[in-house]
Amino acid sequence: MILLILAVPLLITLVAAWIGLFMSWKVAPALYLTASVGNVLLLLVAGPTVQTAVGSAVDTANSMIAGLILGLVYFSSLSSRFGGGRTDGTRAVAGELP
Repeated sequence: MILLILAVPLLITLVAAWIGLFMSWKVAPALYLTASVGNVLLLLVAGPTVQTAVGSAVDTANSMIAGLILGLVYFSSLSSRFGGGRTDGTRAVAGELP
């Protein structure tokens, strides 16, 4: 029951983040990151689980896609659509301050 109480707000945050990423809301990357961290914490609280090979493959693919989305919205040219990154079209050099 406690996991359900924790999972419902997390699911609402995730759906809001998906909509926000699609609509390019500035707060969407932070919402998606919050939902991703919340998912990891929820998995830690849930305890040990048993999965089939297919279920494990789907979970692995889900984690890879979530990491790809986070990488795109924080570290690619897409970050400028969400208010991050540089707006002058130049790339940052390692060690350079914005």
